[in-house]
Amino acid sequence: MDLDEAIRIDPGNSEAYSNRGGLYLMTSRFPQAIADLDRAIKLDPENGMALLNRGMSYFFQHQYDRAISDFDRALRLNPRSAHLHVQRGAAYFFKKQSDRALTDFNQAILLDPNSLQAYKFRGGILSAMGRRDQAIADFRKALELNPSDESVKKNLKELGATP
Repeated sequence: MDLDEAIRIDPGNSEAYSNRGGLYLMTSRFPQAIADLDRAIKLDPENGMALLNRGMSYFFQHQYDRAISDFDRALRLNPRSAHLHVQRGAAYFFKKQSDRALTDFNQAILLDPNSLQAYKFRGGILSAMGRRDQAIADFRKALELNPSDESVKKNLKELGATP
């Protein structure tokens, strides 16, 4: 059954709105995603996936404060989610709030020592802060996790380190 049909049959189905909103997000149709995710959250305020996806929709539209608000709510429901910490950290990163971003990336790595995105973002922040050796260590860990990541190799070269 497709999601439009599921919603037509049961307009109170939070999961159907959440799933359709997620599909809109994946196809970069952010206004439609937000509309469906708003509905999913209204029907079920503890729908963590809907909060994450709405936060991502806001993030991709550069509405970082709204994204952070949704990530905060989702983290209250699932505080041990490394992925949510990475997403909120990325929003703080783009808001140029390095200390808060660094806190989230540190937490993400604590929760998931194999979080490629956390190492990449944290390496970028540490590099910008002039903490070269720490940045190199993070980029090397990221390269260990994904040896074909060209952006990490580029970052290492820019820091004068061999990939």
